[in-house]
Parts: sequence; C-alpha cells; structure tokens
Amino acid sequence: MPFPSRRAPLSLSPEVTAQLETIRGMRTAPAHRVERARILLAYASGETVSAIARALGTNRPKVERCLDKALQFGPLAALDDLQRAGRPPTITPEARAWLMSLACRKPTELGHPEELWTTREVDPMVWTDFPVRITTIPGRKDSYRRPPCPDDFDG
Repeated sequence: MPFPSRRAPLSLSPEVTAQLETIRGMRTAPAHRVERARILLAYASGETVSAIARALGTNRPKVERCLDKALQFGPLAALDDLQRAGRPPTITPEARAWLMSLACRKPTELGHPEELWTTREVDPMVWTDFPVRITTIPGRKDSYRRPPCPDDFDG
C-alpha cells in the first residue's frame, strides 16, 4: 500500500476546471501548458504523483514541481514558467524592433556594397542611434545571413 500523501489536495473551481479542460484538449497550445494542465486535472481527480508521472511518460520531480507551483501560486499560474532571475535586458523594445527592421533589409538597399550584413557594417549604424554594441562570437565568421522577414512570405 502506498504511503499517504503529505501534499495538500488541489481543489479546483468549476471555472478553473473548465479552463484546464479546454487547454488540455487544445492542439495549438504549447506542449508544456497542455502537459501541466493534464497533471493538475489528474491530481485534482485524486491520482497519485507516481500514477500521473507513469501515465504521462514523465518523471516524478517534474510532476511534483508543477503541483507545488499550483499549490503556491494557483493552478493557472502553474501552467507557465515563473519569472527567472537574471540581468535585465540591455536593449529597449524600440531599439530591438529597429535592429530587426534593419536586419530584414539587404545592405545594398541602404547603399552598402556587401550582400550580407557584417558586424563591422552594422555596429557603427547601431552605435549612432542606440548605445548597444554588436559583438561577435569567437570562432564564428563575422557575417550573418539576413533573417527571414514577414515580407518574404507574402505571396
């Protein structure tokens, strides 16, 4: 006979249960949200952590982390990752959008002779408008292909 669980039971309101059922059945939702919704619904229905892990093909620590997060922050907050610690972003959203729009254009459109952007070409342009330095990764070439842009797919 298994040991009795020391973890608090998870009680879900009908509204939250309906939301979790909807997420569980979605085919377009991120896989981690669907899996966590399945974990929470199974635990709320009375299944053990081991049975949930076995049924979902995952491990007990993953199920336990999800349940602990649901008990601490609420079931809907447990569907997504928590905010992590770390250095705050050094580039503003406006500067990032400008840099992406620049990267989506060919250098020849702006009067540069190169076909591909290089950090040598981009860095002075960025530095004059935004105080962000473009750095290269050691061991990699100094040129980068233009990333795909939404305009490339207009048919």
